[in-house]
Amino acid sequence: MSPSRMLDRGRRRAEKRMTDTVKGTLTDRSGAPEWDDETKTETYPERVVYTGPARVRFGNAQATDRDDQGQLVTVQGAVMSLPIATSSSIPVGTVFEITASENDEGNVGRRCRVVGDHTQTDATARRLRVDFYS
Repeated sequence: MSPSRMLDRGRRRAEKRMTDTVKGTLTDRSGAPEWDDETKTETYPERVVYTGPARVRFGNAQATDRDDQGQLVTVQGAVMSLPIATSSSIPVGTVFEITASENDEGNVGRRCRVVGDHTQTDATARRLRVDFYS
């Protein structure tokens, strides 16, 4: 079997394990903020950079407390895997929300932020380092 056929096969297998659905958004701070009358705060527009299947894996169960803009939050690192073909433009800082989960509905609504990029020549999935906040 040729290397490219083996890679395609590996990618198909990896995608079969992506049983969550996520939406990734990126805040656009290039322009002026807009005033939100409901929350009484300034907000920046967000653009969707990815919607589709994903797989989330936690390397370990260790979580740490962190001060984030004056608020104490618990952070837990994980890896989010996305299909190579449809996820080429996911920059660090993208915020993902799990919108559906085939195997664990308790994950729906959880949010994480991309904190590390992924580069690999023969990758079967785009594996992004993310931090989950609670």
